[in-house]
Amino acid sequence: MFAFLIPMLALGALGCTDSALSTDFAGNGSDTAAEADSNDSGQDEDSADELPTAAWYSLQGTVAIRDGAAAAEGLSLHFVLADAALNAWDCAEMEVSSLQVVDPPPPDLGVELHAWWTLTVPQDTSCRETGLPLELGFGIGELSPEVRARLGTVDLEDAAERLYGAWMVADGAEPFPFGYAEGAAVESTDGPPPDGVYALEPLLVVALPPEE
Repeated sequence: MFAFLIPMLALGALGCTDSALSTDFAGNGSDTAAEADSNDSGQDEDSADELPTAAWYSLQGTVAIRDGAAAAEGLSLHFVLADAALNAWDCAEMEVSSLQVVDPPPPDLGVELHAWWTLTVPQDTSCRETGLPLELGFGIGELSPEVRARLGTVDLEDAAERLYGAWMVADGAEPFPFGYAEGAAVESTDGPPPDGVYALEPLLVVALPPEE
């Protein structure tokens, strides 16, 4: 999901799986990266007390670019969780108190990252027991080949030139391209994102540590 060989190595290190997910989150269970349908929660609110054990996670939310740089205001972010069968549901929006706007990770992987935020994941959320990362970095960068190849699953195969990549770093691991970033005013992603609000949408998920 980054640049060719590098992404695949990083994905393996993060414990991802290569499952092409449909809207019912049925996967094929091989070994590389997993797709997530950003429009399907897989569970309704009435069944919140019966949620299965989470095995995968990703991110979804909105961020803002102001004066050509990442902005601290306008953030909305939550985790998307999925069980071992890749049935998915959303966590509540994070109450972020430790948000920082920082320089993106260096382009050691041959990937250009434009805007970056970091935060400490709140401890008092309904998702805390799932083994989610404690420290999280996320941001906007170039669209990775792996995410680009999966845009057809959300009917965006012809929209790649106006989409950025959505990236995250969990607990200091390598940057992982979990999906795409879309801004209404963007006509071309040839360069840093212009000012505006961007939706971060997941297409790939990361494995949670197994229960002990």
